[in-house]
Amino acid sequence: MYSGRTAAWGFATLREKNVYKNVFILGSSHIEAFDGATVFHGSAFETPMGLAEINSEITGILQQKNIFKFPQQYQIDDHVLEVEIPFLQYILEPGFKIVPITIGTKSSYALKKIADALNPYFTEENLFVISTDLSHYPSYSDAVKADSAVVQSILSGNPDTFDEVVHSNENSGIQNYRTAICGYSAVYVLMSIAGSSQGFAY
Repeated sequence: MYSGRTAAWGFATLREKNVYKNVFILGSSHIEAFDGATVFHGSAFETPMGLAEINSEITGILQQKNIFKFPQQYQIDDHVLEVEIPFLQYILEPGFKIVPITIGTKSSYALKKIADALNPYFTEENLFVISTDLSHYPSYSDAVKADSAVVQSILSGNPDTFDEVVHSNENSGIQNYRTAICGYSAVYVLMSIAGSSQGFAY
């Protein structure tokens, strides 16, 4: 209810290219901190718009890697991925499969290992969707200034610049500033993947 309209505008940009084989949905855990990521290995997510089939071949491969060997339970009570799926079902051509990944760490070492594991899948036939809001919960004027700095750091394409700006904001003493960006880990992973790939943008 807070950012649905903004998300809709983002997903609407997919009208120009709306055919993908797989959609990797990455989000940062909102319920638990843990030292890696969990990839959901069920058959599908169900929404009022129907089933979104999971690519169990890819999730099975990822689950063999230590960085992804964390309980799927961390996804059961979290909303961070499921809220994106109806948008995908509405805007994309049918036939795509999803790869749901929830990240529980902010460790740059762990995030880079996650990025390395996902990098082979960062191709034109696959779509990567990252779920995040920006600042919680400063005044409007403080939010505009702080969020603009974070957005510009993302557009720089440099995950180290992004990390520096996020930590600078969070240590700046802004009143009621709980977090600079709730999906920090997911954004950091995507920036790391994109930075090591040639010919792709985000």
